[in-house]
Amino acid sequence: MDKNMEIKVMLIAILISSIICASTIQKTYAETNYNVTIKVVDAYGKPIENSNIYIYRYVTPYTISFYTKTKLEYGLKTLKLPQGTYIIYARADLIETPTIDYTIGYVNVNVEGDLNITITLIKAAEVKVIGESLDARSESKGKIMGYTIYSTQKLEVNGTKILQSFGEREKNIALDIESDKIIVPANFEVTVEVEVLYTAGRYVYTKYYNLTKNPIKLLEGEIVIFEIQEITLKDSILDAKQEYNKTISNIEKAEKDGFYLAIYKSKIPNIINLIENGEVALRIKRYDECYSNIREAILALNEINNKVTQLYSEATSSTTIIIILLTLTSTIIGLTIFDRERYSLIASAVSFIILVYVF
Repeated sequence: MDKNMEIKVMLIAILISSIICASTIQKTYAETNYNVTIKVVDAYGKPIENSNIYIYRYVTPYTISFYTKTKLEYGLKTLKLPQGTYIIYARADLIETPTIDYTIGYVNVNVEGDLNITITLIKAAEVKVIGESLDARSESKGKIMGYTIYSTQKLEVNGTKILQSFGEREKNIALDIESDKIIVPANFEVTVEVEVLYTAGRYVYTKYYNLTKNPIKLLEGEIVIFEIQEITLKDSILDAKQEYNKTISNIEKAEKDGFYLAIYKSKIPNIINLIENGEVALRIKRYDECYSNIREAILALNEINNKVTQLYSEATSSTTIIIILLTLTSTIIGLTIFDRERYSLIASAVSFIILVYVF
């Protein structure tokens, strides 16, 4: 091997060694664990024993992945975490009480060295949802995707954010909460919104309902229960009444435009009866009967509106055909009477006007 070749081999070896060393240093740096001390306290700064900690790590700016779960028996624990960005949830509940005692709190942290974190949990109340979501436009019950808490007060205590989202939508964050429970801060004015997914034939649509209607303030340990059927069916009745008003307006307009709609108007009394029966059924909590009546009413109203739209469409098509035929007829008349182009155009125009007037 000549001298030049030896130099080339040596340079390649040095380059490979450098790459390996750099990779090793980078890996060592990335895997460096830091001491992260987590403390969970109540609103007065007292440690909460047997708190559960759920740690998720950001793998992208918008995506998190479960990292670890642990219990803080004495409200304090030091963990080893590698460098990175995390969201840390804390949950606590007293065994001796039948209701949920504390809100779920969380903090976002960037671990770049040893760190001390304090998570504050405050006293909680509970909202529970029972029943099935029913929308008269859908042929099947809806799927509850999640619940969101809103408040005029800031949902944050001493740097700890209070969890606002619950339910199926948050299933990627496993916090050991039943899907029908919403944990709200006690003595806060809050409203709770529910998101429901429905299907209607090939279409999928989402509706949002305000469970509480007006802000509610619950006491520590208090439980309030909402029947989702009552809330969703009230919305369906309102929807049916709006559809009814729209239908009446469409019928009146069509009649002014010369359409004969007696056959459709004859269905209106039955539709009114269906809506009224639905309201009565809702008041006495016969939810299936209410749903059946309101769905039948909405389907009937949709049918009338579709028929009216169809009549306008057919009328427009007929008018277009008539105009084309009149244009052709007047042109033929003009060309037949006069040989010269100038006179034939005038004759065609006059013929068109006369034919339009006649028809």
